[in-house]
Amino acid sequence: MFLSQRLAAERLGCSRNTVSRYYRELEEAGFVVKTRGACLGPKGVGQAAHWALTHLGVDGRPATLEFKNKTPA
Repeated sequence: MFLSQRLAAERLGCSRNTVSRYYRELEEAGFVVKTRGACLGPKGVGQAAHWALTHLGVDGRPATLEFKNKTPA
């Protein structure tokens, strides 16, 4: 899945910094894992990071369920 921080901020009615923190918290908790980082595309247009939900399989591989291995902070 992918959803840019800018678009997520628009939809949630908050700042991009807040969305960035949300993504980081989800990743640290093991609910998502980044599969491709954000970058500028070949035409100079930004491309959002891609994320995998760890409770779902990706590309024929089984779900990793990483959140089950995390201990609460």
